[in-house]
Amino acid sequence: MRRNARNFLSCLACGAVFATLPLVAPLPALAHHSFAMFDQTKNDVVSGTVTEFGFENPHIHWRMKVALPGSTEAKSYILEGPTPIILKRLGWTRNSLKVGDKIKVQLHPLRDGTPGGQAIKVWLANGQELSLVAEDVQYN
Repeated sequence: MRRNARNFLSCLACGAVFATLPLVAPLPALAHHSFAMFDQTKNDVVSGTVTEFGFENPHIHWRMKVALPGSTEAKSYILEGPTPIILKRLGWTRNSLKVGDKIKVQLHPLRDGTPGGQAIKVWLANGQELSLVAEDVQYN
């Protein structure tokens, strides 16, 4: 009888775990997609040179050296954009930015003051403007 009770309790515990798993499994994904670290009320524009570019999930990202007014030293900015699938719909490719490219970027800065932010728009040296805003996607 004791053995059956133990088996029953083990099955009950396993059932509880499997029943709650679908409820908690999505939480890390939801937490990942928070943009709370960016100050959406501010728009900064910086110019510099791309030093690294990653066109991969879950978000594209790049680093660039930015010479700030009044400073003799360039700062390294880390910028983030949406997923590659959104950017492909906006005309981006994995070759849209290359190391060494001189670009200008409009961004929502990081709240903590770290150099970087959420990129909104990029202007290439040839004048081409590239959006990073999902709402700009044109669906036919």
